[in-house]
Amino acid sequence: MKIAIIGTGDITQKAYFPLLRTMEHVEIASVTSRTQASVDKAQKRWQIPSGFTGVQDVIKSKPDAAMVLNATVAHFQTAKALLENGIDVYIEKPATVSSAETLALAELAQAQGLVLMVGFNRRYADFYVQARELIPLSEIMQITLEKHRRNASHLNLYSQYLDDTIHQIDLLRSFDPDPVPLQTLTTMREGRLRSAVSLLRLSNGGLATIHSCLDSGAWQEKVSIHGGKKSLHVNGFRDLTYIDDNGIRLFGPERPGKWKSELVERGFYAEVRHFMDCVQTRAKPKTDGFEAYKTQLLVEQLSQLAGEPLEYHEFIRDGK
Repeated sequence: MKIAIIGTGDITQKAYFPLLRTMEHVEIASVTSRTQASVDKAQKRWQIPSGFTGVQDVIKSKPDAAMVLNATVAHFQTAKALLENGIDVYIEKPATVSSAETLALAELAQAQGLVLMVGFNRRYADFYVQARELIPLSEIMQITLEKHRRNASHLNLYSQYLDDTIHQIDLLRSFDPDPVPLQTLTTMREGRLRSAVSLLRLSNGGLATIHSCLDSGAWQEKVSIHGGKKSLHVNGFRDLTYIDDNGIRLFGPERPGKWKSELVERGFYAEVRHFMDCVQTRAKPKTDGFEAYKTQLLVEQLSQLAGEPLEYHEFIRDGK
């Protein structure tokens, strides 16, 4: 399968290039970036035969599918052009800068009979898959999802939720597709978002909270679930603790002996393999455009509860 890669940023270099190089029957046929220098560098490092600086050249090269990994603000126009020309598309989250644009892409893909998948890797990560199996929605009374970073402030909540906390919002939707947003509180300092907490009601009557602190001591990601006389804690991608009447079970210490790569643990391998399978079988992806639309709609609702306009600003690091 010949894959066109559009975008050469950090996530492409850290995840997608090395992952695709390990997959049998998959060829990175071309790479596209805004500058020729970036194209040349990627071609040389990853031994990619073709390089372009425009999406029309990608279309002319007729790949079997394309992965849109460029800047978020460019996702909509890039994916739209590809879909209009009959090319299956994978987009790194968020799909676009608004739920309306994402819905338009989903409807276009459906009308064209094409595969459109959005990359929400947490849904495919081992411990989160296991967590959904151990405690079903009917038993969940409380679920807390946390993601904390250091030196990662944003100009507003919507931008931060769309760029980063969208992973936790989408992960919540993998446990309960239709939670009801109730409240969002934020802390702003010196014109930057520093922390946020959102409260939601689960469809079974339980409660969910989403926590994000951008001034923490280190990167942290956690999920805690309680209900049905069970408790479950996922510490990032590293371990899972499950507690019920039979005692405590810990999953994860055996990781080094399994020789499992970080890209497998984080769900990247499973989600990309799922996309490739959908392209071949024409099946509907688990995280298709319509699912991405629903997640982005929830992002917008939670942001509006904080009294903020839905204005997207690209991420800026402190001191820059």
